[in-house]
Amino acid sequence: MRAIAAHSGCNVVGITINEYQVSQAKAYNQKAGMDKQCQVVSGNFLEKPFEDESFDGTYSIEATCHAPILEDVYREIFRVLKPGSMYVSYEWVTRDLYHAQNPKHVDIIQGIERGNPLPGLRSYTDIAETAKYVGIGARKAWNCG
Repeated sequence: MRAIAAHSGCNVVGITINEYQVSQAKAYNQKAGMDKQCQVVSGNFLEKPFEDESFDGTYSIEATCHAPILEDVYREIFRVLKPGSMYVSYEWVTRDLYHAQNPKHVDIIQGIERGNPLPGLRSYTDIAETAKYVGIGARKAWNCG
């Protein structure tokens, strides 16, 4: 958040359900002198406390992979985005090289899921399709891969 704000000059608002993360982020933002430019809000990414079409862009880093139902979190992302804006995501996904019949692949994926308490990794194609389904691909650029 601070790196994005520092390099772009924009204001960044973060949201997390974890109160400890909120307090730590606020402390780090203040220590870096960026507390005016970087805000952190306590809340659920499935029910964001923001007005419709209130953000020029959104991003997530290893966050939406924790959503029990991807459509729900993507609908919220789409709801708060202004028309013509973009959503960027960095998430745990499986690629086309993953084979569910390969025990070694399954062990690796299950290790990632256990280590990051994930409901199950989604394929990158499923993520792109879900984004388009809720309207993100209809109005925004989408590149997954």
